[in-house]
Amino acid sequence: MPSLPRIALCFGLLASLVACGADGPESDVVDSRGVGVSQPGSYAAAWPSLFVRGTMNGWDATPMQLVGDHDWSVEVTTGASDKESFKLDVHGDWRVNFGDNDGDQTAERSGKNIPLPSSRTVVIHFNDQSSFYWVEERTWQAEVSVNLPAGIDAWAMNQQRANLTLDGEPYGWNFVYVDSEHGAPYVPVSGLSMGTEAMLSFDSIVAGKRLVGEVTWVVDGSEDPIAVQMDLAEASLENFGAVELTVFADRWENGQMVSGPFSNVGVFLGDWQAGNMLGYTGDAGTVSFMVPGGDHTISTMVMTSSHSIASGSMPLSAQAGSLLSTELHMAPITVSVAAHYDTGVGRALYITGDSDYLGNWTTASRMTWNGGAWMYQRNLPIGLPFKIVLAPWSDDSTISTAGVTWEKGPNRVVTPPNGYVSSEIAVDPSF
Repeated sequence: MPSLPRIALCFGLLASLVACGADGPESDVVDSRGVGVSQPGSYAAAWPSLFVRGTMNGWDATPMQLVGDHDWSVEVTTGASDKESFKLDVHGDWRVNFGDNDGDQTAERSGKNIPLPSSRTVVIHFNDQSSFYWVEERTWQAEVSVNLPAGIDAWAMNQQRANLTLDGEPYGWNFVYVDSEHGAPYVPVSGLSMGTEAMLSFDSIVAGKRLVGEVTWVVDGSEDPIAVQMDLAEASLENFGAVELTVFADRWENGQMVSGPFSNVGVFLGDWQAGNMLGYTGDAGTVSFMVPGGDHTISTMVMTSSHSIASGSMPLSAQAGSLLSTELHMAPITVSVAAHYDTGVGRALYITGDSDYLGNWTTASRMTWNGGAWMYQRNLPIGLPFKIVLAPWSDDSTISTAGVTWEKGPNRVVTPPNGYVSSEIAVDPSF
């Protein structure tokens, strides 16, 4: 849930006092602001006490707690009016109190009341040495333990996603975590306001089975974190097909393709840019999900740096009521090849190379002329051999390498990234 904005306050000890009412009686007592000396087991403070007074306590004096050297805080619950406010009172008798006259985040002696949000539990913080204070909404955390049906390995739940709803409104996904410190999979939920009704629901494929469950609780302030349990049960796939997809990252070593699990890859139904996420791959590169029975396109995407995206796609045919295990291979490195060569009119440069990524030397992909070089960019495996070829211009994006003119010299290879963005390869082919 969003927090209230922090409000900075620089205490100035000015001379005026307001007359009466909630702002307290008039007085000419001056506070010395002498810094206290910390006693054994206590904290240093500028004053022996500090109180908050406001609409939430009928302008009575609620003591603030010294929680660190010069650091005070207090938790209060505001009323329902639209004029909730407070002031700080050093001695609890209005002799020395502070507010804010112009809302410039600088307090004045006996200044105006400081506004508060209505119907909220908030924490007021103040440092009497730096003269800084802020108000933030008090929130609670919940830890939802997930109880699994017999025969399901708890680690199969790691990085699964549960759907969070707050006060009847969808609030996004929360990850399920598994570690050695907890006796069961768990879902941490934070930022819950007082009185919030929260619901966590789960409906996904785990170890080839559809597991469903939900739990609801209300934040009443009695505990923090709030202990909640959610029971999962096996459910029928009905019109859905279960899918276990393993995503691999490819690289070229010793004349062959080598693949390893690709973790933290987002998997989507359809084009990943549409945002229909199915889940993320775990440490083993695997993600489980369910889709309606029928033919689909599954896409993948991962940010490999702040400026580099690796993506892929594949057709998928899901059969309702059954489990499909399949895999998808990706190259995690964005490669940009710039070939500097004047082909003349009616000809173009193409790129070909080992593996399906570059046509297995039998087909070549046309490069794009950008006014200074022929460019080609896509995700390719590190170490992959390639060459530039010269051929007549074709409107087709790929051509056969039969009859093309090959560049001279040994094969080129895809090099690791230059820095953290992409692998940028500049070549000057000769034919």
